[in-house]
Amino acid sequence: MKIGDILIPDRRYLSERIDIWEKYCILITAEFWKQLSPDDSKRAEVLTEITYNHLLAKRWHISQSLSKFILLDKQMPESLITSAQLNYWQCEKRLGRWENIRAEIESADYSAKSVRYQLGHLALLERIDDFYALLPRALQSGELTEKDLQEYPIFSDMRSDQRFEIYKEKHPTKKKTGQRKKRVSSRNLGSLSQNGKILPKPESFV
Repeated sequence: MKIGDILIPDRRYLSERIDIWEKYCILITAEFWKQLSPDDSKRAEVLTEITYNHLLAKRWHISQSLSKFILLDKQMPESLITSAQLNYWQCEKRLGRWENIRAEIESADYSAKSVRYQLGHLALLERIDDFYALLPRALQSGELTEKDLQEYPIFSDMRSDQRFEIYKEKHPTKKKTGQRKKRVSSRNLGSLSQNGKILPKPESFV
């Protein structure tokens, strides 16, 4: 290869470059937003929504960077910080860096957190027995839906277990009938904050 040679980039190279460009555009915009309005929790909500879409597409590098930004944004609500932490760990695991984060995840105490976050934590640790023992409580309380269970990326290892097929047979998804109600967009494993405001779902972290 020499100066003047014509290089024809392949599809993978172009895709990676586009991902890098998109990641830094989002991060630069978020940083400006942070400087102009440090306490605006909407910033973390928007970034969590974007993160979730990239998690679904398995674009781990982008999701990891956005989750880390939220983690460092200490003015954000605890629920969104928790979501970002799970999303960050999930991305690191999918990128093959499990040993770098394993001790941190194992030592994290999620016992006082929402059941949905406990499930995400158990899924990362692949504690399958504990996951399926806690799952009915999450579904019965409404903190998790059947659709969430089947969609969230963080539960992918749990869905790979044979117990998931058995569970689906015992708990088939009910078809909705009648007039559809307008729903608030909440794709990313979130929950209600203390003041009752609906926050976007994290899996974030799923």
